[in-house]
Parts: sequence; C-alpha cells; structure tokens
Amino acid sequence: MDLNPLFKMKKRIFYLDVVRALAMTMVILLHSVADYFNRSSAYSISFYFTNTLYTISSIGVILFIFISGAIYLNEDKQISFNKLLRKILKMVIFFVIWSLIYSLIFEVFFPLSEGKSLNVSQIFITFGKGFYHLWYVYLIIVLYLLTPLFRLFTKKKYFKIVSLITIGYIFAISIIFLISRNLTTYNIINTQFFEIYDYFYMDIILFLPALYILGWILSKSEFKKIHYVIYVLGLISLVGMIIGNVYLKNYGVNSTGYIYTKRDDPLLVICSLSLFLLVKKIFENYQKESNFSRLITFYSKHSLGIYALHPMFCLFTYYLLDLGNVNNAFLYVLIAFIVSLSFSTILTYLFSKIKYVREIV
Repeated sequence: MDLNPLFKMKKRIFYLDVVRALAMTMVILLHSVADYFNRSSAYSISFYFTNTLYTISSIGVILFIFISGAIYLNEDKQISFNKLLRKILKMVIFFVIWSLIYSLIFEVFFPLSEGKSLNVSQIFITFGKGFYHLWYVYLIIVLYLLTPLFRLFTKKKYFKIVSLITIGYIFAISIIFLISRNLTTYNIINTQFFEIYDYFYMDIILFLPALYILGWILSKSEFKKIHYVIYVLGLISLVGMIIGNVYLKNYGVNSTGYIYTKRDDPLLVICSLSLFLLVKKIFENYQKESNFSRLITFYSKHSLGIYALHPMFCLFTYYLLDLGNVNNAFLYVLIAFIVSLSFSTILTYLFSKIKYVREIV
C-alpha cells in the first residue's frame, strides 16, 4: 500500500524525525506505565516489569530537548526574533487552551460525575501550573526566549569551548544533584529543597537549557572514534538506572522520588545522548522515500497534538476500564499505550484539517 497520498513529505532532517517519533512513543509509554510503576509492590514481578519500561521511556523528554537544540541553535537556519515571538505566542495559546480543557475535565467534570464537591483552589492550581504533561510548554517558552542569546555563541568557531563548558556544567550539576538526592533518601540532608525544586520545575532554568545546547553539540558532532564507547556507556547507564530504582523500592528508603529517572540524572543524560547519536548514525544519510519514511514524517509532524491529547486517552482508559489491578500491569499498560497512541494520533490528524483548531495541534 502506498501511503504517499496521505503522508505528503517536505524537505526535513529525517534522523530528527526518527528521534522525535521515538521520543513521542516513549513519552506515551511513560504516562501509560507511570501509575502502575508507582503502585507496584517491592519485589513483585509487576514492579520489575514497570520499572524497566518506566526507565527506558524516561529518555523521551531529553530527546525532545536535544531535537529543539539541534534545530533552533543551528547557525545555518535563519530564525528571526519575530518568528520566535510568534512561536512563543502560539505556545502560550496552546497552554491556556489545553490547560483549561484538562482542568475542566479532571477537576470539574470527573468530581461532579462521582458526586464529589469541587475544589476551587485545585482547579486554579491545575490551570495555572498545567496538567502533568504541560510543564513542557513552560520549558519550550523559556528555551525560545533564550535562543537569541544562545545563538550568539552556538557557532562553528566556538564549538570546542562551548562543548567543554556545556558538558562540564551538565555533568557537574547532575552529579551534585544525584549525590544530594541520594543523601536525602537517608535523611542526611533535608528534602525540602528538592521538593520545591521539582514542584516548581526549577530545572527549566537551572539545568534543561544546558541540554538544549547539548542538542546542538550532538547534531554537529561525529564521534567517529568513540561512538561505540558512547553506545556501551548508554546501555550501562540504562542498566544502572533500572538497578538504582530497584534498590530504592526494595529497601524502602525515604526518597523524593525515583531519583535515577529524574531529568537531571547523569545516567539519564548519557543514555539519552547515546540513543540520539545512534539514531543519527543510522539515519543521517537516509534518502529513500518510502512508506516507512512517510509514516515517520507524518508521526513527527503531528507530535505536538499527540503530546497534548495522549494523557486524556490514557486516563480515560484507566477510568472506563477500571484498570486498577497492578498484578495485570502488562496487559493494562499495553491497552493504555495502544489506546492513547492510536486515538491521539487519529484525532490530531483530524483536528489538523480544521481551520483554527489546527493551531493547537
């Protein structure tokens, strides 16, 4: 079957489309498995299964940041300040509309349908802070605002010094945070800082912009002599995160969360950059126009709408099918993932054909 009539292609950087498709799939899987991951008992098969999926899928968010850096910090791409302002305005509108939709559904409609009274303050908190996945919009707006500044030094002539400073900063901060978070698990230091840090998404300012620059660095790097070493380090880091979360769960230590899948975790960064480089290595020179390339491009182009919609279908699946038994986690995660992926993709495609509505997908 030829998909060309449905999936019209434009000139794109194909390996970034592949990375974006992987990232979007991982994010949907992350949100499909998260509830079962958090509720699974220590030493249970359910926990080992959900922990593995949760850890792997945590890579998705970092990949999205790398893609943005590779595109918007590319000195060969002309980006005017007015264009950035239009993109910021679009993301503000995107946030307001989707935050309102999710607030009304999950803070008004669901409580009323269950005979509960409305928590007005929670409605405003959910709207202002955004539903759990909409934090990413705040990040994108911050990155767009920083882009003119970053583009002053993300140039070929400054590549080595920018790379050294950025990579040094990333791993210095992430290692300090990893050690500090570990100390909180044993009550050696107070957890209050990290509770505030995580609640208010402070990594949007302190850490994630550095990953944005790292995305540009990775897009311009070859690593010909050491790319296999990086892949091995990525695999070791993935195993390390899985084992680290098993330790935290099974030994029941106090924790501000599963610290080995935090966005500022050095193992997660290594794992993410190794996957980015692997996809780049495989698909950077991919020129063939095929059903595969058209499908990937279609999925990538509609990723923003899919991102906006997928938690709705994930939670509706939990609600309608009463997916509450963690002992059947494998089946329920599979159902939630398939429903979320398929329905959010279909609905995004349909919305993209409607004037004005297409602006929020």
